[in-house]
Amino acid sequence: MNKILSTLIFAGLSFCLLTSCSGKKEELPVPPVNCDTTNVRYSTTILAIMNEHCYRCHTPATNVGGPNLGTYTELALQASNGNLLSSVNHEEGHPPMPMNAGKLNDCDLTRIRIWVESGFPDN
Repeated sequence: MNKILSTLIFAGLSFCLLTSCSGKKEELPVPPVNCDTTNVRYSTTILAIMNEHCYRCHTPATNVGGPNLGTYTELALQASNGNLLSSVNHEEGHPPMPMNAGKLNDCDLTRIRIWVESGFPDN
């Protein structure tokens, strides 16, 4: 009886160990070495990225058909509904942004992700 119980326990533990290690782990992107992500703020970090890469098309004066991102409220809406991260990360089913250009650099993508994941504060 003890041998059967030991065998069953061993088989159950083996199954648990084998199945727990078979899944693919999602890895978070690591920011580049020279990328400061310690103080990501809307008023400095995010606006600088938007000015450099987005506002030639996404302000009231220049809007070419996409969302207007010219105010915090409008950008926060795109952050809250997932469109901002999906578009800048060139995810399938979302228009890749910036349009007709490569992805933003890893540092800017990391900074945007940090801002969105921290609740896109108006700071």
